[in-house]
Amino acid sequence: NSENAQAPASSSAAARENGNRREEGTVSKGILGKGTRHCSNDAGCRPGRDAAILGAPPHWPESPHLPESLPPGSEINVPDPNPPAISLGTLDQLQPHVGDRLQLELLADVARGGPYFTLLIGYVPGHSVLVRTPLVQNVPVPIREGDPVLVRTFSGRHASSFESTVTRVCRSPFPYLHLAYPQTVRQTLIRGAIRVRVNLAGTALNPDYTDSDLPNPITIADLSVSGALLQSHTALGETGNKIELAFKFLVQPNNYEVRLTTSADIQSLRNSRQGNDDTFVHGVRFQHLHTTESLLLQSFIQQIVLADRSSVV
Repeated sequence: NSENAQAPASSSAAARENGNRREEGTVSKGILGKGTRHCSNDAGCRPGRDAAILGAPPHWPESPHLPESLPPGSEINVPDPNPPAISLGTLDQLQPHVGDRLQLELLADVARGGPYFTLLIGYVPGHSVLVRTPLVQNVPVPIREGDPVLVRTFSGRHASSFESTVTRVCRSPFPYLHLAYPQTVRQTLIRGAIRVRVNLAGTALNPDYTDSDLPNPITIADLSVSGALLQSHTALGETGNKIELAFKFLVQPNNYEVRLTTSADIQSLRNSRQGNDDTFVHGVRFQHLHTTESLLLQSFIQQIVLADRSSVV
Protein backbone atom coordinates (compact mmCIF):
# COMPACT_ATOMS: atom_id res chain seq x y z
CA ASN A 1 0.00 0.00 0.00
CA SER A 2 2.83 2.36 0.77
CA GLU A 3 4.21 1.71 -2.72
CA ASN A 4 0.77 2.40 -4.24
CA ALA A 5 0.49 5.59 -2.22
CA GLN A 6 3.85 6.82 -3.46
CA ALA A 7 2.98 6.20 -7.12
CA PRO A 8 0.20 8.84 -7.37
CA ALA A 9 2.43 11.28 -5.52
CA SER A 10 5.24 10.65 -7.98
CA SER A 11 2.83 10.95 -10.89
CA SER A 12 1.47 14.23 -9.52
CA ALA A 13 4.99 15.60 -9.03
CA ALA A 14 5.93 14.58 -12.57
CA ALA A 15 2.76 16.17 -13.93
CA ARG A 16 3.49 19.40 -12.05
CA GLU A 17 7.08 19.35 -13.31
CA ASN A 18 5.94 18.73 -16.90
CA GLY A 19 3.35 21.48 -16.56
CA ASN A 20 5.98 23.89 -15.30
CA ARG A 21 8.22 22.97 -18.20
CA ARG A 22 5.40 23.50 -20.70
CA GLU A 23 4.59 26.83 -19.09
CA GLU A 24 8.25 27.87 -19.16
CA GLY A 25 8.51 26.79 -22.77
CA THR A 26 5.41 28.82 -23.66
CA VAL A 27 6.77 31.90 -21.96
CA SER A 28 10.14 31.53 -23.66
CA LYS A 29 8.53 31.02 -27.07
CA GLY A 30 6.33 34.03 -26.45
CA ILE A 31 9.36 36.17 -25.68
CA LEU A 32 11.03 35.08 -28.90
CA GLY A 33 7.82 35.34 -30.86
CA LYS A 34 7.62 39.04 -30.03
CA GLY A 35 10.96 39.55 -31.71
CA THR A 36 12.91 40.47 -28.58
CA ARG A 37 16.08 39.09 -27.06
CA HIS A 38 16.05 37.21 -23.77
CA CYS A 39 16.01 39.56 -20.85
CA SER A 40 19.02 39.75 -18.57
CA ASN A 41 19.46 37.51 -15.56
CA ASP A 42 18.53 40.44 -13.35
CA ALA A 43 15.05 40.29 -14.84
CA GLY A 44 14.61 36.67 -13.85
CA CYS A 45 15.20 34.96 -17.21
CA ARG A 46 17.72 32.17 -17.67
CA PRO A 47 18.81 32.17 -21.35
CA GLY A 48 20.57 28.80 -21.14
CA ARG A 49 17.49 27.15 -19.64
CA ASP A 50 15.03 28.72 -22.10
CA ALA A 51 17.26 27.99 -25.06
CA ALA A 52 17.53 24.35 -24.00
CA ILE A 53 13.71 24.09 -23.74
CA LEU A 54 13.33 25.41 -27.27
CA GLY A 55 16.04 23.20 -28.68
CA ALA A 56 18.37 26.10 -29.52
CA PRO A 57 22.09 26.23 -28.69
CA PRO A 58 22.56 27.01 -24.99
CA HIS A 59 25.01 29.86 -25.66
CA TRP A 60 24.15 32.27 -28.44
CA PRO A 61 26.85 34.69 -29.68
CA GLU A 62 26.68 38.32 -28.66
CA SER A 63 27.40 39.44 -32.24
CA PRO A 64 24.41 40.51 -34.38
CA HIS A 65 24.40 37.14 -36.25
CA LEU A 66 21.46 34.80 -35.83
CA PRO A 67 22.05 31.24 -34.69
CA GLU A 68 22.11 28.65 -37.45
CA SER A 69 18.67 27.29 -36.59
CA LEU A 70 15.65 28.37 -34.58
CA PRO A 71 12.45 26.57 -33.64
CA PRO A 72 9.55 27.12 -36.06
CA GLY A 73 7.72 30.38 -35.38
CA SER A 74 10.57 31.88 -33.34
CA GLU A 75 12.57 34.94 -34.32
CA ILE A 76 15.07 37.31 -32.76
CA ASN A 77 15.09 41.04 -33.29
CA VAL A 78 18.71 41.97 -34.07
CA PRO A 79 19.46 45.71 -33.93
CA ASP A 80 20.39 47.20 -37.30
CA PRO A 81 23.90 48.74 -37.00
CA ASN A 82 22.91 51.28 -39.67
CA PRO A 83 19.27 52.19 -38.95
CA PRO A 84 17.43 54.11 -41.67
CA ALA A 85 17.63 57.87 -41.35
CA ILE A 86 13.88 58.27 -41.90
CA SER A 87 11.49 59.18 -39.10
CA LEU A 88 7.90 60.27 -38.63
CA GLY A 89 6.90 63.28 -36.59
CA THR A 90 4.50 66.20 -36.55
CA LEU A 91 4.67 69.63 -38.11
CA ASP A 92 4.73 71.19 -34.66
CA GLN A 93 7.81 69.13 -33.78
CA LEU A 94 9.48 70.27 -36.99
CA GLN A 95 8.98 73.90 -35.87
CA PRO A 96 9.00 75.56 -39.31
CA HIS A 97 9.48 79.31 -39.49
CA VAL A 98 7.37 81.95 -41.20
CA GLY A 99 8.90 82.58 -44.61
CA ASP A 100 10.42 79.10 -44.99
CA ARG A 101 10.60 78.00 -48.60
CA LEU A 102 8.29 75.14 -49.54
CA GLN A 103 7.82 73.04 -52.62
CA LEU A 104 4.21 72.33 -53.56
CA GLU A 105 3.21 69.51 -55.90
CA LEU A 106 -0.34 68.98 -57.13
CA LEU A 107 -1.00 65.25 -57.03
CA ALA A 108 -4.28 65.10 -58.95
CA ASP A 109 -3.25 67.00 -62.08
CA VAL A 110 -0.12 65.89 -63.91
CA ALA A 111 -0.34 68.70 -66.49
CA ARG A 112 -0.13 71.46 -63.88
CA GLY A 113 1.30 69.33 -61.09
CA GLY A 114 4.46 71.36 -60.66
CA PRO A 115 6.45 71.27 -58.51
CA TYR A 116 6.04 74.93 -57.53
CA PHE A 117 7.98 76.96 -55.01
CA THR A 118 6.17 78.98 -52.38
CA LEU A 119 6.52 80.33 -48.85
CA LEU A 120 5.07 79.39 -45.47
CA ILE A 121 2.82 82.09 -43.99
CA GLY A 122 2.05 80.24 -40.77
CA TYR A 123 0.17 77.34 -39.23
CA VAL A 124 -2.27 76.52 -36.44
CA PRO A 125 -1.53 73.09 -34.93
CA GLY A 126 -4.37 70.68 -35.59
CA HIS A 127 -6.23 73.09 -37.87
CA SER A 128 -4.52 74.61 -40.89
CA VAL A 129 -1.28 75.44 -42.73
CA LEU A 130 -1.19 78.75 -44.61
CA VAL A 131 1.04 79.10 -47.68
CA ARG A 132 1.29 81.65 -50.45
CA THR A 133 -0.28 80.58 -53.73
CA PRO A 134 2.58 79.71 -56.11
CA LEU A 135 3.16 82.15 -58.97
CA VAL A 136 4.21 81.47 -62.55
CA GLN A 137 5.25 84.62 -64.38
CA ASN A 138 3.59 86.60 -61.55
CA VAL A 139 0.27 84.84 -62.17
CA PRO A 140 -1.21 82.60 -59.41
CA VAL A 141 -1.25 78.92 -60.30
CA PRO A 142 -4.87 77.75 -60.69
CA ILE A 143 -5.50 75.57 -57.65
CA ARG A 144 -8.90 74.27 -56.60
CA GLU A 145 -10.28 73.50 -53.16
CA GLY A 146 -10.05 69.79 -52.49
CA ASP A 147 -6.87 69.32 -54.54
CA PRO A 148 -4.46 66.84 -52.88
CA VAL A 149 -0.93 68.20 -52.56
CA LEU A 150 2.52 67.04 -51.55
CA VAL A 151 4.57 69.58 -49.59
CA ARG A 152 8.35 69.37 -49.22
CA THR A 153 10.68 71.51 -47.18
CA PHE A 154 14.30 71.50 -46.14
CA SER A 155 15.71 72.61 -42.82
CA GLY A 156 19.26 72.15 -41.58
CA ARG A 157 20.11 68.52 -42.32
CA HIS A 158 16.51 67.30 -42.65
CA ALA A 159 14.41 67.01 -45.78
CA SER A 160 10.74 66.81 -44.79
CA SER A 161 7.51 66.09 -46.66
CA PHE A 162 3.83 65.62 -45.95
CA GLU A 163 0.60 65.12 -47.89
CA SER A 164 -2.35 67.41 -47.43
CA THR A 165 -5.46 68.83 -49.10
CA VAL A 166 -6.33 72.37 -50.14
CA THR A 167 -9.22 73.37 -47.87
CA ARG A 168 -9.58 77.01 -48.92
CA VAL A 169 -8.33 79.17 -51.80
CA CYS A 170 -8.10 82.84 -50.83
CA ARG A 171 -7.48 85.79 -53.15
CA SER A 172 -7.61 88.72 -50.74
CA PRO A 173 -5.62 90.62 -49.58
CA PHE A 174 -3.22 88.48 -51.65
CA PRO A 175 -3.38 84.93 -53.08
CA TYR A 176 -2.84 82.30 -50.41
CA LEU A 177 -4.00 78.79 -49.52
CA HIS A 178 -5.25 76.96 -46.47
CA LEU A 179 -3.96 73.38 -46.32
CA ALA A 180 -5.31 70.71 -44.00
CA TYR A 181 -2.98 70.24 -41.04
CA PRO A 182 -1.01 67.00 -41.63
CA GLN A 183 -1.18 64.17 -39.12
CA THR A 184 2.42 63.11 -39.76
CA VAL A 185 5.52 64.57 -41.38
CA ARG A 186 8.16 62.34 -42.93
CA GLN A 187 11.71 63.42 -42.15
CA THR A 188 14.90 62.19 -43.82
CA LEU A 189 18.23 62.90 -42.20
CA ILE A 190 20.87 63.91 -44.71
CA ARG A 191 24.11 62.64 -43.23
CA GLY A 192 27.30 64.70 -43.39
CA ALA A 193 27.85 67.67 -45.69
CA ILE A 194 25.12 68.14 -48.26
CA ARG A 195 26.44 67.48 -51.74
CA VAL A 196 24.12 67.16 -54.74
CA ARG A 197 24.49 65.88 -58.29
CA VAL A 198 24.31 68.59 -60.90
CA ASN A 199 25.25 69.10 -64.54
CA LEU A 200 26.45 72.70 -64.75
CA ALA A 201 28.69 74.14 -67.43
CA GLY A 202 31.51 76.44 -66.37
CA THR A 203 35.09 77.47 -66.97
CA ALA A 204 38.34 77.08 -65.03
CA LEU A 205 41.66 78.84 -65.46
CA ASN A 206 45.05 78.05 -63.96
CA PRO A 207 47.59 80.53 -65.42
CA ASP A 208 50.44 78.85 -63.50
CA TYR A 209 49.76 75.47 -65.15
CA THR A 210 49.24 76.47 -68.78
CA ASP A 211 50.63 79.11 -71.09
CA SER A 212 47.16 79.96 -72.40
CA ASP A 213 45.10 82.77 -70.95
CA LEU A 214 41.91 81.12 -72.19
CA PRO A 215 39.87 79.26 -69.54
CA ASN A 216 39.13 75.58 -69.99
CA PRO A 217 35.50 74.44 -70.35
CA ILE A 218 34.45 72.22 -67.45
CA THR A 219 31.36 70.41 -66.20
CA ILE A 220 30.38 70.49 -62.53
CA ALA A 221 29.20 66.96 -61.64
CA ASP A 222 28.34 67.60 -57.98
CA LEU A 223 28.20 70.66 -55.79
CA SER A 224 28.16 71.76 -52.15
CA VAL A 225 28.48 75.09 -50.38
CA SER A 226 32.17 74.37 -49.78
CA GLY A 227 33.33 72.80 -53.03
CA ALA A 228 32.59 70.89 -56.21
CA LEU A 229 33.58 67.97 -58.42
CA LEU A 230 34.81 69.19 -61.81
CA GLN A 231 35.19 67.19 -65.02
CA SER A 232 37.31 68.32 -67.97
CA HIS A 233 39.11 66.86 -70.99
CA THR A 234 42.44 68.24 -69.79
CA ALA A 235 44.02 68.47 -66.38
CA LEU A 236 43.43 71.84 -64.73
CA GLY A 237 46.53 71.59 -62.55
CA GLU A 238 48.01 69.52 -59.78
CA THR A 239 46.85 68.82 -56.27
CA GLY A 240 47.32 71.97 -54.22
CA ASN A 241 47.09 74.34 -57.21
CA LYS A 242 44.68 77.26 -57.19
CA ILE A 243 42.28 77.80 -60.09
CA GLU A 244 39.80 80.51 -61.02
CA LEU A 245 36.35 78.97 -61.39
CA ALA A 246 33.24 80.48 -62.96
CA PHE A 247 29.75 79.04 -63.41
CA LYS A 248 26.12 80.09 -63.20
CA PHE A 249 22.86 78.65 -61.89
CA LEU A 250 19.20 79.61 -61.51
CA VAL A 251 17.52 80.22 -58.15
CA GLN A 252 13.77 79.84 -57.80
CA PRO A 253 11.05 81.02 -57.60
CA ASN A 254 11.81 83.71 -60.20
CA ASN A 255 14.61 82.00 -62.17
CA TYR A 256 17.15 84.45 -60.78
CA GLU A 257 20.44 83.85 -62.58
CA VAL A 258 23.49 83.76 -60.32
CA ARG A 259 26.95 84.12 -61.88
CA LEU A 260 29.53 82.88 -59.42
CA THR A 261 33.25 83.51 -59.85
CA THR A 262 35.60 82.27 -57.17
CA SER A 263 39.04 80.86 -56.59
CA ALA A 264 39.30 77.22 -55.59
CA ASP A 265 42.02 74.83 -54.44
CA ILE A 266 42.43 71.46 -56.14
CA GLN A 267 42.08 68.84 -53.39
CA SER A 268 42.18 65.70 -55.54
CA LEU A 269 42.78 64.68 -59.14
CA ARG A 270 42.22 61.46 -61.05
CA ASN A 271 42.01 60.38 -64.67
CA SER A 272 38.88 58.49 -65.67
CA ARG A 273 39.23 57.00 -69.15
CA GLN A 274 36.02 56.36 -71.06
CA GLY A 275 36.67 54.64 -74.38
CA ASN A 276 39.25 56.72 -76.25
CA ASP A 277 38.52 59.89 -74.25
CA ASP A 278 40.29 60.99 -71.11
CA THR A 279 38.20 62.70 -68.44
CA PHE A 280 40.04 64.42 -65.63
CA VAL A 281 38.06 64.59 -62.39
CA HIS A 282 39.03 67.32 -59.90
CA GLY A 283 37.78 67.76 -56.38
CA VAL A 284 38.03 71.44 -55.46
CA ARG A 285 37.33 73.54 -52.38
CA PHE A 286 35.99 77.07 -52.75
CA GLN A 287 37.95 79.97 -51.28
CA HIS A 288 36.63 83.28 -49.97
CA LEU A 289 32.96 83.08 -50.98
CA HIS A 290 31.02 86.20 -50.05
CA THR A 291 28.10 85.81 -47.67
CA THR A 292 25.58 86.57 -50.41
CA GLU A 293 27.18 84.00 -52.72
CA SER A 294 27.08 81.36 -49.98
CA LEU A 295 23.40 82.05 -49.29
CA LEU A 296 22.48 81.86 -52.98
CA LEU A 297 24.46 78.64 -53.37
CA GLN A 298 22.77 77.17 -50.29
CA SER A 299 19.37 78.15 -51.70
CA PHE A 300 20.19 76.45 -55.01
CA ILE A 301 21.28 73.25 -53.25
CA GLN A 302 18.14 73.21 -51.10
CA GLN A 303 16.10 73.69 -54.25
CA ILE A 304 17.68 70.57 -55.77
CA VAL A 305 17.16 68.51 -52.60
CA LEU A 306 13.49 69.50 -52.47
CA ALA A 307 12.99 68.53 -56.10
CA ASP A 308 14.80 65.17 -55.90
CA ARG A 309 16.21 63.67 -52.70
CA SER A 310 18.02 61.00 -54.69
CA SER A 311 20.30 63.75 -56.03
CA VAL A 312 22.11 63.86 -52.68
CA VAL A 313 25.53 62.27 -53.06
